[in-house]
Amino acid sequence: MANGIVGIKPEIKKVRIERTCFSVVLTDGRIIIVPKKLFPFLKKTTGKIFIADGDTIIFDKANEVIHLEEILGRYEDYRYSPVGNLLK
Repeated sequence: MANGIVGIKPEIKKVRIERTCFSVVLTDGRIIIVPKKLFPFLKKTTGKIFIADGDTIIFDKANEVIHLEEILGRYEDYRYSPVGNLLK
């Protein structure tokens, strides 16, 4: 029997925006509450919220997205990094 959340891929089920924070509900039942001040663009964001591929939050009226890795604090593990110049 496995204990904890090791080996479970986190996926976003629902997002709710509050006045000072937003909450992310994961499919495994975890709820993560994040202060909006960590994502300043949310102060001006209105409209619908979409979840893409279970790990990306897209805002209807914003030019920015939030990836689950940013919320979980593992952005360095998943951020984009160029592989090299493919046109050599």
